[in-house]
Amino acid sequence: MFFKQWMNHAPGTWLPSCLPSQWRILTNFRSLRRIDALKGWKWVDGYKSFEYGVSDDVHYQGHKCLVTRYVGPPANPPFPYPLPAYRATARLTQNFNAVQYRSKRMKFSAVIKSEGRQGSVALGMIVSGLCQDQMDGRNISGIAEWKRAEIVLDVPESTGIQFGFIVQGKAEIWVSNVVFEESTNETTGIKLYEDEPQNLDFSE
Repeated sequence: MFFKQWMNHAPGTWLPSCLPSQWRILTNFRSLRRIDALKGWKWVDGYKSFEYGVSDDVHYQGHKCLVTRYVGPPANPPFPYPLPAYRATARLTQNFNAVQYRSKRMKFSAVIKSEGRQGSVALGMIVSGLCQDQMDGRNISGIAEWKRAEIVLDVPESTGIQFGFIVQGKAEIWVSNVVFEESTNETTGIKLYEDEPQNLDFSE
């Protein structure tokens, strides 16, 4: 009964306190201002499994918080819903010209809080044609208090940069204090292309 009541609640509404904690959605979502578009950002959620907006209640050290949460598969998905093993995924990203950042080492960071026991979130950043980092193995999952995540990449001769947030599973995520700045920290990404073909005879 508890599970049915949880699954049937209207998104963004308060749930009765009688529900066990493992099924209770945080009440902060009652003040979520859902938005169709956030200036400068692009929201991609092919199966319409998430909602996102700006919280009126939750702030981090005076900064506004972006809120994203899983709301389940849609009644009428835009195309056939995949197998149950599929992890619903959504992205909030932006793309911009890299000219002013060339020959610099740039850090993309944000403070993140996670409340979804079966969800995860990661930062993602791509320097066009050169390197990328999607926090593989460093993603934030389950229940986690405010924590700063960061990506550091070199920007040599790239023409464009993309960065953003990748949300998966039954996630409830708060993101705040997003910063993009020059850094001297060690890079965290991987090269997209090697300088030349390697190990063509499979000897190594």
